[in-house]
Amino acid sequence: MSASVMAQPGEPWLELPGGFPPDTVGFAVRTTLALMLAYYFCFWIQLSSASTAGVCVAIVAQPQFGGTMSKAVYCVAGTLIGGVAAVIVTALFAQDRSMMLIVFTLWLAGCSFVASLLKDFRAYGATLAGYTLAIVSITDIDMPQAVFLTALDRIAAILVGVCSLALVNGLFGRADAWQALTKQLRQLIAEKTERVIGALRGEATTESVVDEAQWATAVLALRTQASFVAGELPAGRIRAAGARRAIAGLLGMAAASQAIKAGLARAEPDATVRLAIERTIEALGNPSAGNPRLDLLADGSAELGQVFLLERLDDVVAQHRFAQDGLGALTDGRAPLRRVRLPSQPDLVGAALNATRTAIVVGLAALFCIYGNWSGATFLLVQLSAVVALLGMQPNPTRAAVLFGAQFPLAIVAGGLVEFLLLPQAGDFVLFVLAVAPFALISCVLARHPSLGAGAGTGMLIWYVLMLAPANPPTYDLTSFFNIALEMVGSVLAVIVGFAVILPVSPPRRLGRVMHAALRDVRRTWRRRRRLDRVRMLSLQYDRLAAALLWLGRRTPARLGLLSRIHDLGEFSAALSRTDDALQATLRDAPALAGEVATARAALLRPSTAALHAAGAALLAAARAPGSGVAIASPDAPGVLPGALHAASGLYGAALIMPRTRCLLRLAGLPAGS
Repeated sequence: MSASVMAQPGEPWLELPGGFPPDTVGFAVRTTLALMLAYYFCFWIQLSSASTAGVCVAIVAQPQFGGTMSKAVYCVAGTLIGGVAAVIVTALFAQDRSMMLIVFTLWLAGCSFVASLLKDFRAYGATLAGYTLAIVSITDIDMPQAVFLTALDRIAAILVGVCSLALVNGLFGRADAWQALTKQLRQLIAEKTERVIGALRGEATTESVVDEAQWATAVLALRTQASFVAGELPAGRIRAAGARRAIAGLLGMAAASQAIKAGLARAEPDATVRLAIERTIEALGNPSAGNPRLDLLADGSAELGQVFLLERLDDVVAQHRFAQDGLGALTDGRAPLRRVRLPSQPDLVGAALNATRTAIVVGLAALFCIYGNWSGATFLLVQLSAVVALLGMQPNPTRAAVLFGAQFPLAIVAGGLVEFLLLPQAGDFVLFVLAVAPFALISCVLARHPSLGAGAGTGMLIWYVLMLAPANPPTYDLTSFFNIALEMVGSVLAVIVGFAVILPVSPPRRLGRVMHAALRDVRRTWRRRRRLDRVRMLSLQYDRLAAALLWLGRRTPARLGLLSRIHDLGEFSAALSRTDDALQATLRDAPALAGEVATARAALLRPSTAALHAAGAALLAAARAPGSGVAIASPDAPGVLPGALHAASGLYGAALIMPRTRCLLRLAGLPAGS
């Protein structure tokens, strides 16, 4: 351990060697302090569920203050919803154990379905609402009259845990999520700008679709960081909106640069395009420089391919400025020029499979609870419900369950030593802290090591707190300790077997569902049944690409080809949507081009490379003709060109992608030509 102490208010306390992130010690100390504070307050007010408060601290604690507060909000919300549901279910089925267990199983499955469709800590809140019903109702299934008090006791313990975390992090934590996010976004924008400039200069690049997917994964992961910022500062929501706008600008830059590279590979740039490239490089290197957009209509000699490049160059500058605007809003706390939403691609089939798997595993355990004569069956059902719900949210639940269970042996040894050797000698709370805190501190440190992953140390801390289960007055029952340990081991083993045998997660099938989602998106866009703005379409497009990379597995040529086709389908869908919007704007602003607009829409309905190219050329020629009604927007407004030019560019862009997507478009039911 280095002895570098805090030199500045924003610096970490201590830095550990061996690959530990900065502020690892600070996170461990804050979490351990919050855990001890939660225990102290529970003992002071004589809550019977001090263990619940400890588990709350172990699960909710995050390295960043904003992340802790964000998760705490959903923890409280999930507990309240689950507690209310438990009271209602118990009131309805107090005299019918079988019906209560059936309703509970369906409730947990429904919450698992919702959690599978949500992101970030919202998924945790939905999951918590599911298994809170088990903790409250199923625990008191033989004493329904105690359910209301049990619900109140659990809610109080959760509030104690959350308030302890908020107090400790407020006093000793650092509201630095927005600073870390600002640094990451600034670096990503600089890197993407450098790559775009390199591509414009004709520099050779080895960037593949895998690199693009990895980049998209890194960028879209910042949506979670943006949600942390919202709960960290008074202007957190404004800064979070700025971060989302910067992310949207990055995605727009990536899409525009891909189109530019495709256009440059298809047609040699003429003098006008080369001049525009020089001005674009200048504008990207100096955001305060003027808009490089040229008067496209005044240059009547520019062909459709050159117009496409000019329009895409204009767009990449506009997207760069959008990203800079969002970065400025995040940095300064001012409102961005536009608020955007960045949705994720939902996997309804995967969510349904997760809900079904949860219902089967918990249902089998409920049957054992009903017909078994084992006294610990109820506790086993409660623990199994919590584990299956929490781990079912993971991309690979079987692997997550194995990693989570692997932390149990060390935790049970530490818990047993502390409970039966040290705590009996602790006559006051100070000695209690000296006995309990060291292993908690070690678990928090391990949770931060990249090679171990967040699940290792966090799982160890959760197991440790569960096995310790401190109470006031304390009880030291070795038989009960081992019985609880066996029941917890049984619940984890049942979950591992259930995940591996019952509807196991299949990466190839998930990859196929991503492809199906891309095809469905193209089909809906082609039929004009889905009207999304460009930002949302780009977010969904790159989210699918990131999901496909997650489930790619071995990078065989066939799978890499599938990843490329998913990328191409996203680009084609975006081109269709952009072109359709531009055609509507053209028809509104230049009614004289109604015939060319109709021809272009006919080409979109039966897309082929030749038809799309011909429709774009005809629309461009008509827009240049005298009396067309097409006027050039102010040159001071980047990204604002006549709809006819956007439409012609979109038609050409779709024609560029057609050869790579023709077979898949036919598979999607589109009458794609040659």
